[in-house]
Amino acid sequence: MLLEEEQPDFDSNYETSINMLNNSESVKDDKVKPTPLPLSQVVCVLLIQLCEAININVLFPFLAFMVEDLGYGGNMLGVYAGGLGAAFCFAQFSSSIIWGIVSDHYGRKPAIIIGTIGAAVGMLVFGFSVTYWQAVLGRALSGFLSGNLGVLKTYLTEITDDSNRGYGFSLMSLSWSIGTIIAPLAGGWLCKPTEKYPTLFSPNGLFGKFPYLLPSLVCVAFSVVSVISCLVLMKDTVNREINDKQLNKSNPFFLLSSKSRKGLSNVSNQTYSPISDDDKDPDIERSVESNDVETEKSIDSDNNDNIITSKQKQSHNSMIDEEGIELTALPINKITIQANEIHSKKKKKQSNIMSRFFQLFNRKNNYSNNSSKNNKKPTKIKILSDPLVLLSTSLYGTLCMSYILLEETLPLYLKLDQLQGGFSFSSTEIGILLSCGGLLTMGFTLFALPYIAKLSKKKIFSMSIYLGIPVAFAWPLVAYINFNNRYKYLIFVLLIICFLVKNTLSTVSFTASIIMVNHSVENKYLGAVNGLGQSFGSLARGVGPAVGGILWSLGLQIKCTIFNFIAFSVGLLVCEIMNYNLPSSIDTQKRNESDS
Repeated sequence: MLLEEEQPDFDSNYETSINMLNNSESVKDDKVKPTPLPLSQVVCVLLIQLCEAININVLFPFLAFMVEDLGYGGNMLGVYAGGLGAAFCFAQFSSSIIWGIVSDHYGRKPAIIIGTIGAAVGMLVFGFSVTYWQAVLGRALSGFLSGNLGVLKTYLTEITDDSNRGYGFSLMSLSWSIGTIIAPLAGGWLCKPTEKYPTLFSPNGLFGKFPYLLPSLVCVAFSVVSVISCLVLMKDTVNREINDKQLNKSNPFFLLSSKSRKGLSNVSNQTYSPISDDDKDPDIERSVESNDVETEKSIDSDNNDNIITSKQKQSHNSMIDEEGIELTALPINKITIQANEIHSKKKKKQSNIMSRFFQLFNRKNNYSNNSSKNNKKPTKIKILSDPLVLLSTSLYGTLCMSYILLEETLPLYLKLDQLQGGFSFSSTEIGILLSCGGLLTMGFTLFALPYIAKLSKKKIFSMSIYLGIPVAFAWPLVAYINFNNRYKYLIFVLLIICFLVKNTLSTVSFTASIIMVNHSVENKYLGAVNGLGQSFGSLARGVGPAVGGILWSLGLQIKCTIFNFIAFSVGLLVCEIMNYNLPSSIDTQKRNESDS
């Protein structure tokens, strides 16, 4: 009696929908241009990364001189210099996971801002220190209150995708390179200003009493600028990600407003299918309209869960999506029963087609209570104990330990007297050398790294490791040439080349390692995993200077200063062994379960 006219052709609609999906996938695969980076968010990331680079590297030019001024020199200079250099990273190790979890729960923005302020406070304490242990306290306070490195990597991963993530992390490395230019200049030129610039700074003034305060104030100034920029420009990603899931923006057939979504949540048994204007059945529409009046009271006393008001039907029986396809409601009530009685021959076929149809388009939007009970989410403890996560984060930590050991050794080696196999450089000369190496590395990071970062992360990591091992022994070789002090300018050029190659290889290896850590886990666990990675990195950066200091003191006692370079090479070999055991899937981002 109902639905005597021609019914919608579900087969053709199904095939049309499949074609639309195939076309969208082919367009996605054929994309040539990467997704544009969000400018304001990237600026905030680069500023914070710049602050971190300056805070960590500012003390290297004057570290050995400061420890001597505080009363610890001679053969034990390396041990105490290593302890001071390790204080920041040991403290950061104790709080990195906490900051990662805080950023997951309360947002990346507040964690980053609080961390930057904490680092600035610690630098002030360090600048005003007059004893060795006060300086250690200042560095430790700065590290404990700052968990920015791990949170920044999480934030950058969330605002990028596979098409532009390599470029985003290359910009992050570029910002670090700029920091390695500014920090040595600030540390080398501005420490002890009363001795270097007596016409500008009085020995009886503030900077005469605190000779290492001025470089610390430079760090504080950069931190203040970064905090203000983040307050104004930064947009948090945690809340935005939740809103995106609630609105289901990824589904092209269900782009509904939040108000409509709320109304649909009470209609659990109502389904929608794309029906063209030609396929509409007027009998169904008239029956639905007549049935709206009945449903204001009740559909059935035994089906109270399926009560649908006429207002809900009016707003949801027909909706238009962005593609212009009308979504017509087919409520499971008397109307569909009557329709199925008339079209009993097509019932099984249509049911199978519709089941396949909605499985195709609704697989990302299944938020029913039953599925949430059956599919229990893994706890963060299980995620952090995943073998892939542990291996990738351990690789990052070992790499950090190797390079921080070398970074702490080089200023000691450059300051070492020529008669002992060193270079006898001043803090200013050390600062110039470090800055020149960072300046040249910035060019590589800006022009070459974005293209290199698109390659396999495992392969470029291996390349940087194999090239880094022979570079480790370049400094002792140059020191041997410098023994008679006849070619000082040539020695200076050779050292700049050594720093350039070392910085280039470290930039490539760290970029690859950081991306592999972010690819080891789904996006929703990035904060905790980057916190774990940063904890391993901070622990390694604490152990590295301590071990390097001990090896340096031991080398001076037996008149052999290459122990630190051997230890650096061994660390790189361990990194390559770990990288070899990583799966090839680490080159791509791990997808959320809901996206699969």
